[in-house]
Amino acid sequence: MNHLSTDHRRDWNITQLFDLINRLNQLQQSRFILNVTGEKQTEIQQAVAQLPAAMQQRIAVFTVTGHFFELPAMIACSDLVISVETSIMHFAGALHVPLIALMRQRKPYWAPPKSELSSVIYAADNGYVSDISVQQVMDVIAQRSLLVARDN
Repeated sequence: MNHLSTDHRRDWNITQLFDLINRLNQLQQSRFILNVTGEKQTEIQQAVAQLPAAMQQRIAVFTVTGHFFELPAMIACSDLVISVETSIMHFAGALHVPLIALMRQRKPYWAPPKSELSSVIYAADNGYVSDISVQQVMDVIAQRSLLVARDN
């Protein structure tokens, strides 16, 4: 999961992220990897540390530390990628990993190509990505049956 970008208008709130994780985990016990940049790592780790212990155990905070290819390698091992408008959504598409991209309508040409594996949820009325609700993401997951692990 990647909820941060280089522009606050393309970020999803951490409260939304934690709500989504909680809802998903209630449906199917899963592990969650939160991708963050190095400068946000401590902040996000501290936020995760405030969650209930059972939830903390299911979340890992990840940032690239050694080599650029760590990120696509992590994505390739994932069953589902949920990302705001960043390169991560393009990596998921290139690696054929199911993807839900959260985007503003401002630049739809950056959306991943349509495929069986990718879904895009746009913020309404040129709003911010944080205007996309957790329920909208849950609805796409349910419609696409994305909680079933892929065969690899």
